[in-house]
Amino acid sequence: MSPSFSLQGTVGHGRIVLPAHIMPSAESYPIHIQQLAFSYQNETPKRPLHITLKQVSSEASATLSQPTDAIENLSIKLDLSQPGDSLTLMAHQLHWNPAPLIGTSSEPDTSNWPRLGQLSASLFQLPVQAIHVTDLVLTGWLSHASLHFSKAPEQTQFELKGNLSLVSEDPLSFDARLKTSDAQSASFHLMAADQHQLPLLTCTADWQFTSEVPEEITCNSDNVTKLSTRLGLKPKAWPRLASQVVRIRATRLGTDSQNQPSASNPLQHWQYRIQTQFPKHAQVSITLPDWLKSESDTAALDLTQDGHWLWDFSLSPHRAQFSLQRPEAVQVSLTAPQTRGQVTLQQLQCQFPLHPETAESETPTGCQAAAAMTFNAETLATTTLQARQIDLSQQFSIRLDPAQLQVRLSETRLSAAVLQFPDMGGQTQQALRQIELKAPQFSLESERNASKPFTQWHISSHQTPAVLFEADYSGIRPVTEQNSPQRHPQPVQKISAETSLRLNTVTGDFSEGDWHLTSDYQHSLHLTLNEQRFPALHQQGHINARPHLIGLTGLVRTAQSPPWLEYAVSTQPSTASTRIQIQPRRLDFSGDHSLKKMYLAQLPFNIDLNNGSLTLAADLKYDKAHWSGAFDVFTEHLNGNIRDIHFADVNLAFSGQLQQNTLRSRTPMSIHAGWLFFGTLFQDITLSGEFDTQTPRYVLHRASAKALGGYLSTREVVTPSLRNIDRIPLRIQSLNLKKLIDLSKPKDIELTGLMDGVLPISIQDGFPVIKKGALFSRSPGGVLRYKEGSSIDENIESGSQNSLKVLARILKNYQYDSLAVDIDYSKDGQLNASSRFKGRNPDFQNGRPVHINLNLEDDIPALIKTLNTINASQFERMFLKQLGLEK
Repeated sequence: MSPSFSLQGTVGHGRIVLPAHIMPSAESYPIHIQQLAFSYQNETPKRPLHITLKQVSSEASATLSQPTDAIENLSIKLDLSQPGDSLTLMAHQLHWNPAPLIGTSSEPDTSNWPRLGQLSASLFQLPVQAIHVTDLVLTGWLSHASLHFSKAPEQTQFELKGNLSLVSEDPLSFDARLKTSDAQSASFHLMAADQHQLPLLTCTADWQFTSEVPEEITCNSDNVTKLSTRLGLKPKAWPRLASQVVRIRATRLGTDSQNQPSASNPLQHWQYRIQTQFPKHAQVSITLPDWLKSESDTAALDLTQDGHWLWDFSLSPHRAQFSLQRPEAVQVSLTAPQTRGQVTLQQLQCQFPLHPETAESETPTGCQAAAAMTFNAETLATTTLQARQIDLSQQFSIRLDPAQLQVRLSETRLSAAVLQFPDMGGQTQQALRQIELKAPQFSLESERNASKPFTQWHISSHQTPAVLFEADYSGIRPVTEQNSPQRHPQPVQKISAETSLRLNTVTGDFSEGDWHLTSDYQHSLHLTLNEQRFPALHQQGHINARPHLIGLTGLVRTAQSPPWLEYAVSTQPSTASTRIQIQPRRLDFSGDHSLKKMYLAQLPFNIDLNNGSLTLAADLKYDKAHWSGAFDVFTEHLNGNIRDIHFADVNLAFSGQLQQNTLRSRTPMSIHAGWLFFGTLFQDITLSGEFDTQTPRYVLHRASAKALGGYLSTREVVTPSLRNIDRIPLRIQSLNLKKLIDLSKPKDIELTGLMDGVLPISIQDGFPVIKKGALFSRSPGGVLRYKEGSSIDENIESGSQNSLKVLARILKNYQYDSLAVDIDYSKDGQLNASSRFKGRNPDFQNGRPVHINLNLEDDIPALIKTLNTINASQFERMFLKQLGLEK
């Protein structure tokens, strides 16, 4: 039997250095103690030990009047005869910064993780009878907290409640309780409350000591909005919820024996089925972009789903993984503009390491998702455009891993019934109809670098086509000025077109402040003007676009022709400057490869080129509403027609220069044509000249042609205006009157002879004028007579005047020695022509001289009709009328 005795003592203050091997973040951790008192009694059967400390503080705060890291009024009671069942710790106040006590090792030991059952059993077996802390503060973690632990033979209880400071600036009140029993079971209960102690969240869990994870976990919240606010998770655009109830229930699948390591799965793992219940309807207020035309700056976005989602969750010591168990659909609607749609989340799966340094290298880390969406809107309007009956559908998948983010867009389809444009460029009622945009597949990738993640993107599509756009265009162009007063409907040009655009092999790179996009393209345009269909034009080429320069190269062809135009267009968006280049390309024409048969089939105009060649080249620039640059047009032995005008062997050389919207010839323009037919035949036509619209100055060096058996020419015409030209001396040599009068196929009159002379033509306000034009016959003259059996014979037989019969006898065989014609023609179309014949009829009065004078005044719209009037059927009528031989 041991003797009974007691020991008592006090210590004013002291210093204790905790050993380095238990301090994870420092080599040592010295603490200071104040007013330690102890008592010990050696009795039978108990040997109680009681220790009290006025204060325990860290060395860093020991010198402060109010230490920040301190334990106040600490009491330790222990029966040394039963140390495993008698230890009791009590403290009135525990305020401490746990940061120095928390390890920062990057390689935690996970060999026994999570071992929840073992931790619970250890707590049940903890050699402590009770722990009570009335005022507990862990800086940065807990405040206004209390901790109570008590152990009884049947169960052990652990309770921690207070304010959680980690989640937000406004601490969250919580109450956490853990109970373990001698039945080797454990239960956990957590409640989070608001400042009025009204519950915001409750969670419960149950497990066995023999299990490493809970059998079931449930969490409920009846006010998810307030809970999210208290947790600091509520964004600015938090939705308005139809209900505030959220339920989460995780039920374990399988048993411990089924989750043990195996050959197929060497790691221990646990699986859960998670049922989530949350509000079926949510409404979010969103800000509309400025370009969208709407009565309000904001709109209500409504989200609706069934409110019950199922998840699969698996857990191993190294990683966690969750996935959506079945597809879920979310109905989406927008109030203004009125839009409805659906997003179907087909797949969502994430897996991540719990300790990245020890994660399995064969298991990918990250998330992947797949979804499909459809949207439709009746009307969508911007400040300048309006679309109706819009439909959008798309499928997309997302994959995120530690290295990069990948997005796949597939089966994209956008359609609209009508897209209306504002009036511009003289066009009204402009619209695109039956619009359809398709994109089979696009890939977007971005590297997840540490400094600036997801700031560089690569976009690509190697589909053919990568993008397909089709639409029908319609518009109206008034022929007259819109503001001109009209009592009747104005004539208009109705324009329609079928267009399609294909983008192939699209690639692009986008980063902060820079981007680069390339693509091949194919474009077709089928134009109709006033129900006249033009040949379909097809373009193909390449697009190369950057922020400072957008380039376009390509070829133009029709359905049956080879490429006949090669171009390059480049635009600088910052300056709105555009350069257009047309590469020299020779176009050869023949009977089987004419303009209408091959190059522009179905051309609604009577225009054709059927022999020779045409070459066009240009290098033009459009900058600030001004054109500049150079272009060249060359033809060789070109044959064809423009309506009823036919030409052959045309050789043209023209080089032009554009400067500030003015045009000049770089070298004298020259034209030579073998023949030209419009009403009559012109041969060996030549023309040479130059001009400058900026000066302005127009020079016709020379022009000549053979026509009607004669020769027409002029030269050295210089003028500052094409509407007002002082003098164009048209010289006429050897003009055959028989060929001229045969143009009108006269029935009664025959006229022969050759004429020379000059017609001094001028242009006044755009109208031709002739002053003192004179034509003279060549020796030996010619013949003027009527044909027997003509209307003149009938008039003579029915006439009663002898003078007419005498004149008729003269004109049966009138041979003139000279003919002089004086011509004046005013700009209002008034013709004055006087003809003076000097000759005889050898069969009348032994051929005595007879002079005939004819004066003609009429309103003739053009000079060409002047010649026809003098010599053709109208002359015949006027001539007979003056002679009194017309009925």
